[in-house]
Amino acid sequence: LNKGLKVLLYAAAGTGKTTMASTLPGKTLFLNAENGISVLYDSANSDNIDVVDVKSIDDLYEVYDALSSGELKYDNVVL
Repeated sequence: LNKGLKVLLYAAAGTGKTTMASTLPGKTLFLNAENGISVLYDSANSDNIDVVDVKSIDDLYEVYDALSSGELKYDNVVL
């Protein structure tokens, strides 16, 4: 895994956190834990965005393992 910049965005619902994250350069993986990603479907960057639905902690471990092993390759990961 790239040990790059880690950022926490915290704000009220509807303020544009997901929209802002969708503009990150490169390939972005969104881990959808709260069904707040509908805005991504209209994103101009949607070709560079993938979404994985996370229903359990095991799902998170599975994605983490795939990222760590290089099986999945992304420039950005958003949870």
